[in-house]
Formats: sequence, C-alpha cells, structure tokens
Amino acid sequence: MDFDKELERIAQQYRNEGYAVLTHPGADHLPAFAADFGVDMLATRGDERLLVQVKKDRADLEDAPNIPQQAEITNAQPGWRYDLVVLEQDNPVRRIARMAGEPTVEQIGQMLDEADRVLKVVTPRAAFALAWAGLEAAMRRTAQRSGLGGRIGTQPPILIRELYSSGRISPEEFRRLEAIRHLRTEIVHGLAPPAIDAGTVQSMIDLARRLLAESESMQPVAG
Repeated sequence: MDFDKELERIAQQYRNEGYAVLTHPGADHLPAFAADFGVDMLATRGDERLLVQVKKDRADLEDAPNIPQQAEITNAQPGWRYDLVVLEQDNPVRRIARMAGEPTVEQIGQMLDEADRVLKVVTPRAAFALAWAGLEAAMRRTAQRSGLGGRIGTQPPILIRELYSSGRISPEEFRRLEAIRHLRTEIVHGLAPPAIDAGTVQSMIDLARRLLAESESMQPVAG
C-alpha cells in the first residue's frame, strides 16, 4: 500500500466537501493542544477545524494507544473535531461477510421495521443500534449501485463522504450523519453514554428508507 497516495485520496475527499486540507502539518500549523499529536491532516471549513489521523491497518492503530485521549482533548475544544481513518479494508467484518454476505432489500427493510417498533415501545437507545444497522446497510447498497464502492468493511466516515460527494445525501443530511456517527462510536466503544432522543433515531430510519427506495430505482453501475 502506498500510504502517501492513500493519504492524498482521503485528503481529496475532504476537499470535495469544501475543506481546505494541509497534509503532514507541522507543529507550527497546529493548535497548542495538538502540537505533538502527529496527525496526518489539518482540515478547515469556515468555523470547523478537523484533525485527521490516518492509520494503515488495525495493527498500526493498536500501536497508537494515545488516539482516544487525543480525540477526547480535540473534541472538547470549541469548533474542533478529531477524525480517525483506518485504510486497511480486509478487517474481521469483511472476513465474516465473505460467509454472511450483504442483506437483501427485504432484510434491510426488516431491520428498519424492527427499529421502528423498538423505538415506539422501548427506548431510543435500544432502537439506535438497529436503526444504525439498517442505515449502514442502506448506505452501502446505495454506494454499490452508484458505482462508488460500498463494500462491506468500508468505514462509515468514508461511506458517508462518498455519498455526500456524489450528491446522494444533502449537506444537512451529511451534518446529521456525522453527528450520528459520533454517537454510534461512543455507544459501541462503551464510552460515557450520550443522550439519544427519539427524533434522532426516527431520522436515521427515514433516511435509510429513502436511500433504500432510491437505490432500487437506480440502474446498477458496473464495477
């Protein structure tokens, strides 16, 4: 893998979203709190400031135990966000997927229906994971049929950016998905439980159903 080439590919995705991107920023380009973080990119757009750390694979990530602390420090700064991208796609999820395969349209619809039922009778937190599963599957299916990739194992940040850059999701939906993605990360990694309201979960279900319906009306793009 050519890391610099992959880094430039990720940087271009941010540029497509309207960010000005500096790769390999030096300490003099970074805020004092992040001067020694060793991040790979600094991205800015209006009042938004992003520190982006790119890792080759899971082993590379395990060799950087300070990333959670760096993310916590960065996200606590007004206007700042910390993004982590792991390039290697051949991960455990993908290996399992070789046997399990992608869900069908009907199965994705069932995930969303179940999330809807749980939302109505239990709690938004309980419905969140089901809604996310259906939403991520719908995003992958849309990406696949649009010729954008979308293979199982594609990280949600990359999937979201590809759909946004191709016009499949609006700027408002992009911002909402980014916020939801951060909620999902906090939940699945057992961090301090965030507040989740019913409206957030319902917006996930609605967006997933829209993407699913639109994906079925597309003429699949040959890979």
